[in-house]
Amino acid sequence: MLAGELHYSYMDGRNSVTAALQGADVVILAGVANRLVFSFMARPEIKSVGELKGKKIGVTRIGSSTHSVTLWVMNRHGLKPEEYQLLQLVDVPNIFTAIAAGQIDAGALSPPTNFRARKAGLSELIDLSKEGPEYVSVAIGSRRSVVKANEEMTAGSFAATAKAYSFCKQTKPPASGQSKSTRASKIRRFSKRLTVKPAPTSKRCRT
Repeated sequence: MLAGELHYSYMDGRNSVTAALQGADVVILAGVANRLVFSFMARPEIKSVGELKGKKIGVTRIGSSTHSVTLWVMNRHGLKPEEYQLLQLVDVPNIFTAIAAGQIDAGALSPPTNFRARKAGLSELIDLSKEGPEYVSVAIGSRRSVVKANEEMTAGSFAATAKAYSFCKQTKPPASGQSKSTRASKIRRFSKRLTVKPAPTSKRCRT
């Protein structure tokens, strides 16, 4: 997008703000998910974050969103980084597999992996889409120069985007057809985390 190959793009809120502060021509236009979409999940026998002291926590990579979520959750419950062990597992499904196999004790899972984890009986310690901080975890952005030169197109695009998200949140999955119904159910559950009025507020950007 910054190279001029795209007019609009999905982006991470934190990276966008950092780039703007460093002088990049970038602007957040809409907050697609104004809270973190992760569930912090653990082995079935673990019922609270406090029980994770001295345990193994899976993340994808140090510096990733799963790492940021883990630091926030553990710090919120009074656990310091030196009081637990972080293991880098590359991707979110690997975190789920490692928890289920007893190789690690907990980790941050995003859709649709957290849906699978709930079905498998893992313990959901925190649903960050409800209990987490206000944070622009998924945004749509552009360059200021593009917006200025295409104000009508930008306004129309985001009016359509808001209507599409609203449709997803309100549409019920079909009653018949197992595979289609399951897929639609996952989409519907994820769409509940989307913002109908996608406003990237200053509070969400500060977080």
